[in-house]
Amino acid sequence: MNLSQLNRILLQTLLLPVVALLLVSGALIWQIGNAQKTVNDLQDADRNIATATYILAMTVDEESGLRGFQNTSNEAFLQPFQKAQLSSPPASPPFARTLQRVARTLIFSISFSSLTSAGLIQPLFL
Repeated sequence: MNLSQLNRILLQTLLLPVVALLLVSGALIWQIGNAQKTVNDLQDADRNIATATYILAMTVDEESGLRGFQNTSNEAFLQPFQKAQLSSPPASPPFARTLQRVARTLIFSISFSSLTSAGLIQPLFL
């Protein structure tokens, strides 16, 4: 065995594991990036759910307080109403975008069903 054959065998023996390790490390870096994006999306969703839950609770308090005051004329019922009006959470930009998307979808859905029930358009699916 001469020196060039030995160099070729050593190069092949060392090069293949190094290339394989580089490919695996690249794939792992890519997966970690995707996992981080997914975690960020989940955290945004959690914040949106918490904000929506808070808004719902404050809306229920507002309605209950106002309804109680209208029925009894007792100003004690206005306390939850006033508290709910004062404590509105700041809407985060992702939550605001989600609300806009939902509103557009609802408007389209209501418009579509109105046009369909009026007989102005026929849906392609049943």
